[in-house]
Amino acid sequence: DDTNATVKDSSGNNNHGLLKNSSNTNVSTQFKTDTPTGSGKSIDLNGNHYVVISTTGQNTFDGGNQFTIAAWIKELPDDNWEPWISKRGENGRGWQLRREGGGGGTFTTNGPSGGDGNMRKGTVWDNAKWYHLAAVHGAGDGSMQRVYVDGELFHEQQRMGGIAWDSHMLVFGARHHNNSFGWHSNTYLDDVRFYN
Repeated sequence: DDTNATVKDSSGNNNHGLLKNSSNTNVSTQFKTDTPTGSGKSIDLNGNHYVVISTTGQNTFDGGNQFTIAAWIKELPDDNWEPWISKRGENGRGWQLRREGGGGGTFTTNGPSGGDGNMRKGTVWDNAKWYHLAAVHGAGDGSMQRVYVDGELFHEQQRMGGIAWDSHMLVFGARHHNNSFGWHSNTYLDDVRFYN
């Protein structure tokens, strides 16, 4: 819906989001016809915009022992460690699909096997191109994490166990941290999906 700040959940689960600017004000001007499929609309999060999934069922997105996060993305986040999509993913809690310090993509999970489990691999990104990213925690027999780019296995590692949950919100294009939103990625997103 590009007439107001609501970012509609088309799955039927009513996990709608609100499009916001860096002042945490609702905005409606970031819906664009630039999409990976040529139809519908994407969200342009440039200018420090982000989407907050403001549902009462935040634990839906905690991850548990198995989940997949998938999205069409365009543009690498403009600075290191900024997320395309996050559910905290810092200080021992949550997860993120984000840019890593060396400029490539990383899937960060907190909780299983200790540490943040940054699964990273450098690559060259074309900021004019759409890519489909999918990150899987608990793949195969439940012991693997995998990242796919455009349907091809990009990287994998052995890491299993439950994601350490917390009450932070699911955010597209930024990270929720103690009642504030920062680490804006300034990218485009389309068709974000979460499976558990």
